[in-house]
Amino acid sequence: ELKSAGKDVSQLEILLNDINQKIILAKEKHESAKEKFESISSTSDFNKIFNEGHQFIKDANQHIRQVHGQLIQLVKEMEKIE
Repeated sequence: ELKSAGKDVSQLEILLNDINQKIILAKEKHESAKEKFESISSTSDFNKIFNEGHQFIKDANQHIRQVHGQLIQLVKEMEKIE
C-alpha cells in the first residue's frame, strides 16, 4: 500500500529481507538441534551431543531476538512513512 501510494519503502524492504533471512537461519538452527538430539544413542556421548544441540537452540534464540527487535524497528519506520 505504501509503495503504491508513492512512498519510499526501500529501507523497509531491506529490513524485511534481513528479517526473513534471520527467520530462515533460526529455522535451520532449530532443525540442526533436533537432528543432534535425535542422534543421541548412548550415554557415553550424551553430554557432548546434548551440548552441541543446546548451542544450536541458543543460536536460533539469538536470531529470533534480533528479528523481534527488527520488527519493532520496522513498525516504527512504517509509522514515520505514513
